[in-house]
Amino acid sequence: MGAEKDELVVAFEGAIRSHADGIDAGPKVLLDAVKSTDAKWADVNIQKAKRVVKAIREAQGAQAESNSKSEKVVAKEKGAEGLCPKNHKLTRFIAYSLGCCDGCGGKVTTGDPMWGCRACDHDLCEAKCHKNQGSKKLLTQFSDVIEGLQLKIDQAVAISPTQEKLEKLLDLIKQETVKHEAQIAKTDDKQLAEEAELRVEEVELRKGQFVKDLTAVHAKILVAIEAGVRRPEAAQTA
Repeated sequence: MGAEKDELVVAFEGAIRSHADGIDAGPKVLLDAVKSTDAKWADVNIQKAKRVVKAIREAQGAQAESNSKSEKVVAKEKGAEGLCPKNHKLTRFIAYSLGCCDGCGGKVTTGDPMWGCRACDHDLCEAKCHKNQGSKKLLTQFSDVIEGLQLKIDQAVAISPTQEKLEKLLDLIKQETVKHEAQIAKTDDKQLAEEAELRVEEVELRKGQFVKDLTAVHAKILVAIEAGVRRPEAAQTA
């Protein structure tokens, strides 16, 4: 029976490969295809066909999951080298919408730093999967922080259906801005200078500009709140 079952599985796998819909063609269609290939399957009933197809589907699912895990491992290993799985150099960018990391599968939000290969449509989060993960060089992140906050404000304005929802989203962005202000206030200029290989005077200038940019973010949040939600009918009237 074991040998017979193995042969039957092989026969069904052949029918699945041959059919345009694959395993989604269903047990009845696949059973008919199997019977047409060899008379020895004439006595196989639909219930047995269902069990075989179910077993094949489960095996395919397990294999797909295993392949997915393997691909993620490779993606993270290559990301640690600054490359995509096909050895193309990754380019840094700021996420402008929601998505997920091709390395760890983690959620990506607007404003998050990412590294991507456009040729392969392959994107990794900087937080866990790129060689720059966990970078402490705050100075190199200033422009990214400001760009990310501004993108989040623009997205909040674009997606908010009501004034209440808009103000809630903007309040979260405001809280994030305040955290950055607190973080920069606690930093040691000499330590930042050593990390970025800059003079202390240069660090002070960059920190000052960052604080000004954060103040501008607060102003942009206030403007967005005052402007309110732009309803479709209002936009058409305008």
